[in-house]
Amino acid sequence: MCCSCTVKQPGIVDWATPLLFLVLSIVAAVIPQHEANHVQSEMVSYPIWFSDGDARVYCDVAAIRGCAASFNDTSVTKVGCCTFLAAGEVPGNTVSVAVLVVETFVLPVVIFCAACAPIFMKEGSYSLASFGAEINAASLGWLTGVLMSSAVMGFFKRIIGYPRPNSFSLQALGEYDTATGRTTYESATHEAYTNFPSGHASLITSAMVFVSLYLSSKVQKAMPFSAGSNGLRLLAASLCYLPFFLAMYVSASRVLDYWHSPACVCLGMLDGAICAFFGWTVASEPYLSRLWSTHDGSKAKVDVEVAQDIGIAAHPPVQAAVA
Repeated sequence: MCCSCTVKQPGIVDWATPLLFLVLSIVAAVIPQHEANHVQSEMVSYPIWFSDGDARVYCDVAAIRGCAASFNDTSVTKVGCCTFLAAGEVPGNTVSVAVLVVETFVLPVVIFCAACAPIFMKEGSYSLASFGAEINAASLGWLTGVLMSSAVMGFFKRIIGYPRPNSFSLQALGEYDTATGRTTYESATHEAYTNFPSGHASLITSAMVFVSLYLSSKVQKAMPFSAGSNGLRLLAASLCYLPFFLAMYVSASRVLDYWHSPACVCLGMLDGAICAFFGWTVASEPYLSRLWSTHDGSKAKVDVEVAQDIGIAAHPPVQAAVA
């Protein structure tokens, strides 16, 4: 009999919480963008950039306006910024939105599945039921944290409307559209006021902090603290936090790309970390700690605890199972 079958795991009602945060994220996305009156000189506005192979082509306000002025002048050869603007290229990001989605919503699932593989389970403890129960519990907390982070980040972005470091360059893209009669960069003006907090930093940090907590807890459960040497245990637990360095890389890229100020990136990471801790401690850890206990010989103890939770500890079949 599968030992995990007696362990309570997330049900449909539990998934209402991440669904609520998903709805809140959608609501935040449709709130009108506030544009704060912030004193900032065009002279200190950072440029946008386009990728030209291994090199970057930087375009500041003056360059973009120059391209707009010469757009219809056939005697002028379009080079540099003008070439990318005429082609409707999107300003560069070291980590694109597509890559961010994969790292936030696909990579954690791959890690969960790999960590639940039979090779990492104690002999006799693996089954499809235990695999499904662990993926279910881990996914509940992970999505709760990520979607909560998304909702918080979305509301702050829309309500505060703090300008990005490259805000004037982005607004110049709107001027470029107006001058050329196109709508390629129609959303650039609104994007100019979404500095606080960093969405990339919030999402990737919430996902990777949760993954790190999950892996670290699983390793510590599989390698209990002993009275002897614990060097290998410490090393294994430390390696579990490598995913967090991916979050740091993605977050740092937002500063290097001039999309966010350092403070807004740090606050985005703080938002993601807090939401990840919430998802882990409230949604996943209570289920996983009991599930993992069924894999280390303490099945009877867990069965009794679960039976007490649902008020059937004194039921004859339960007593017989524990005996």
